Amino acid sequence: MPEDLAQQPPRAREFPLKHRHHGVEREDPWHWLRERENPRVLAHLQAENAHTAAVMAAAGDLPERLFRELVGRIEEANESPVYPEGDYLYQSRIAAGQDYRAYYRKPKGGGEWQLYFDANAEASGKPFFDLGLLDVSPDGRTLAYAVDLEGDESHILRFRDLASGLELPPEIPGVSAEGEWDASGRLYYYITEDETRRPYRIFRYAVGGDPAGAERVHEERDPQFYLGIDKSQDERFLFAVSESKETTEVAVLAADDTAGRFTVLFPRRTGVRYWVEHLHGDWLVRTNEDALDYRLLAVPAVPAPDMAQARELVPARAGVRLDGVLPLRDHLVLFERENGVDRIRVRRLGDGAEHMIAFADPVHHLEPAVNAEFDTAYLNFTYSSPVRPASTWRYHLGTRGRELLRQVEVPSGHDPDAYEAYRIEAVSRDGTRVPMTVCHRRGLPRDGSRPAYLYGYGAYGLVDEDGFRVSALTWLERGFTVAIAHVRGGGLLGEQWHRDGKLGKKQNSFDDFIACAELLVAEGYTRPERLVIEGGSAGGLLVGAALNLRPELFRAALAAVPFVDIVNTMLDPSLPLTTFEYEEWGNPEDPRVFERLMAYAPYENVRPAAYPALLVTAGFNDPRVPYWEAAKWVARLRAHHTGPSPILLKTQLEAGHMGASGRYDAFRETAFEQAFLLSQVYSNETSTW
Repeated sequence: MPEDLAQQPPRAREFPLKHRHHGVEREDPWHWLRERENPRVLAHLQAENAHTAAVMAAAGDLPERLFRELVGRIEEANESPVYPEGDYLYQSRIAAGQDYRAYYRKPKGGGEWQLYFDANAEASGKPFFDLGLLDVSPDGRTLAYAVDLEGDESHILRFRDLASGLELPPEIPGVSAEGEWDASGRLYYYITEDETRRPYRIFRYAVGGDPAGAERVHEERDPQFYLGIDKSQDERFLFAVSESKETTEVAVLAADDTAGRFTVLFPRRTGVRYWVEHLHGDWLVRTNEDALDYRLLAVPAVPAPDMAQARELVPARAGVRLDGVLPLRDHLVLFERENGVDRIRVRRLGDGAEHMIAFADPVHHLEPAVNAEFDTAYLNFTYSSPVRPASTWRYHLGTRGRELLRQVEVPSGHDPDAYEAYRIEAVSRDGTRVPMTVCHRRGLPRDGSRPAYLYGYGAYGLVDEDGFRVSALTWLERGFTVAIAHVRGGGLLGEQWHRDGKLGKKQNSFDDFIACAELLVAEGYTRPERLVIEGGSAGGLLVGAALNLRPELFRAALAAVPFVDIVNTMLDPSLPLTTFEYEEWGNPEDPRVFERLMAYAPYENVRPAAYPALLVTAGFNDPRVPYWEAAKWVARLRAHHTGPSPILLKTQLEAGHMGASGRYDAFRETAFEQAFLLSQVYSNETSTW
C-alpha cells in the first residue's frame, strides 16, 4: 500500500445488515468481516496493519529501543532448576538468541545430560509453534508431545522413542493439549474435540499402533462441559474431569487398568464443584459444597465411595480460599489465599501438626514449582512480588529449611528496594471497597504530575497475580505508577467476589475499574491525560466498556484480543467456547440476558465521543475471541469518533489468542504496544521516551 494511503484509516465497507432478537433490531454493517475466506477480509486486515505501521512511524525507533530494553532485562541464556522424576533428573535450558527451550535428562545414578527434545529444532521454519504437551512415560522410554502449528490451539499428538530418538508414527491431529500415560508406559490417553472445538472424548491408544484402533473410554455429551484428564500425585489413578463454569464431575480409572473405563466418583450436581486427589486409601475432595471458597474432605476410596462417610480435613473459613492441595507421602500441602494474599500451609500427616511458610512482602505471588514425586520430603515453590523477581525454593517440610534453587536476575540492573508495592482501596459506585495493587518508585510525588498504567481483567474468578513482570519495568523505570485493579468478576477476594461481577452483576466490574482509575487521579498518582489502561480478552471487554462509559478519563488504551462483540458471539453456539460461557455471561436467547448484555456490550454501545487513543490487537487464528470482534469494533469506533486520537488495529495473521509463539517475537509485540501507549502519553515530549 502506498505510504500516503496508509496514513489514512482504512474504511471497512458497510452493508445494510440487521439482526432481530426479542423484538430488538440491531444494525451490524460490518458483519461481513466474519467471512474468513473472503479475500476482501484479508485485504482489509492487511490495510489496517499498514495504517497502524504508518501511524507508529512517528514514534521512530521507540519500539526497537523498548524491545532491546525488554531483552536486556531477561537472562537470555538460563537453566531451570533440576527436578527428579522416576529414574531420571530433568532440566530445561535456553540459549541466547533462541526462542524456545530445550529439554534434558540424566539418570539419577549419574551420567551425562541427554537432550531429548529441542523445541527450537521442532519450530524451525514454522511461522507459529507452541508446545502444548511434553510427557515422558513412567518407564522413561517414550515421549508424548503435542504441538500447535497455527495458533488455533488444535494440537498434533506425536510419540518418540527416547533410546533411538526416532518418531513412532503415526501422528494424531485434532487433540487438546492434555494427555496422560497409563502405569506401564505403553498406553496413552488423549482427548479429541467436537466441531465447536470442545474437548469431549478420551481415547486409550496403544502407542505405535493404528489410531483408528484407539478405544473411546469416556465422553462428555453436555455442550456446557469441557473434558480434561489428570493423574493423581501418587500416579495410581487417572481422573477424567468434566467441568462447566459452575459444576464439575470426576470419573476415575486405575492407572494400571488396561481395559477398564472411567467410573464417576460423585455424580454432578448443579453448582457443586469438586476436584479429587488420592492419599493413602482416601479420596481427597476439594469442594465448594457448603463452602463457597472450598473445604477439603477425605472419603474412603472403596468401590462405591459415599460422601456420607466423608471426614472434614479442612473446614470452610471466612476470608480464606483453598486454592489447591498437594498430597505427599508424609505431608499435606495447602495453597491458600487469605484476604487476597497468597500463603502455603503444611500439615504433617503423622500427628496433624501444622505450620505456615512465612513471606515478607505485603503483596506477593506464590505458585508450586515442579513437584513430580509423591515420596518426597520437600516442596518446590516459586515466589515473587511486583518489585522482586521470581525465586524458586526447595522447602524441607520436616526441618523447615529453605534452599534457593534459582533466582531470576535482571541483567540490565534492578534494585527492588528502590520501589514499593502495596494495596489501596477504591470505593465503587455501590460503596464496595475495591482492592488495587500499586507499585512505583519510592518517594514518588503525589501531585498528579506523573503518568500511570492501570491493568484490569475481572472475569472467571481469575486472580490478577501480584508477581514480577519484566514488562512492568518499562513503566516503573520511567516514573509511572503501575496499578492492578482487582475488580469484581475476578477472584482475589474469593468466589463471592467473582459472583458479584458476573451474569446480572457484570456492571460492577466496569464500575470498579472506573473507581480505581478515579482514585489514581484523586490521590495524585496521575491525571487523566497521563493515564493509560490495558486489558486483554475478557479484560478487553472491561477496557471497551470503560471507554464507552468514561472516554475522558483516559489518555490511551490497549485492548488485546478483546471480547467486545459479546451479544453476537453469545448468540452463536457454533463458535468455540460459546456454550461453555453461558454460566459466566448468560445465554442471550433469554430476553432478560439479552437486555443486560446489550446494556454494556462494547460493540453495541459505541457512541459519538472523543475516544482516547486506542490500539486493538487480534489473532487471525484465534479460537477464543475471533479476530472479527476487534475488526468490527474498530470500524464502529472510527465511525463515531469525534476526536483526533488514533484508533488502530493490528492483527497477527499467523497467530491466535496468545499472540506470537517465540519469546523474541512476543517481546517485539509487547514493545510495540508499550511504544504506542508511551508515544501517546508523551506525544509532545519525545525526549522522555
